[in-house]
Amino acid sequence: MLTKRLASVAVLALILSSCSSAGPQEAEIEMIETAPMEDGTFTATGAAVDDGIICAEGTARLVGATDAETGEPAGETSTVVLVDTAFVCGDGSGEFHLAVEVSSTIDDWLPAIESGELFDDGEWTVSQATGDYDKLTGDGARAWQVMEAGVAPWDGGSIRSVYTGVFEAS
Repeated sequence: MLTKRLASVAVLALILSSCSSAGPQEAEIEMIETAPMEDGTFTATGAAVDDGIICAEGTARLVGATDAETGEPAGETSTVVLVDTAFVCGDGSGEFHLAVEVSSTIDDWLPAIESGELFDDGEWTVSQATGDYDKLTGDGARAWQVMEAGVAPWDGGSIRSVYTGVFEAS
């Protein structure tokens, strides 16, 4: 009788453990770019990393910036820009892209550049993924800051971007 009860408890525990990672899991990704348009590095933390939904570290690169209204490369007259960044996992497990919809302008950024404070600049979604992440979905918000107050990225300053949100392997 005790053996059957222990077996039932073990089966129930197995079922519950396989369900525990279901659903969206939180994560924070910190990306450091040493110069605009150059590859950077990223580290990720949170339940989505702990559950193996996304990897913990790798390289990041800007794939492109397009005008959200025209689909053309973003320019000075663009009012909403989609910024696509690829996160390539250092363990070779795959990559995922986060697309940020940015509606701020350089004039909006200048106070944050001068102060070195975080600037909230858009919402992101997973736009594509490969390898272990081919069924990845997710969304959240991005903020960034210059690494040295007063030094803009176009003047050679480094940038720290922070992506917070949820990921799910659907």
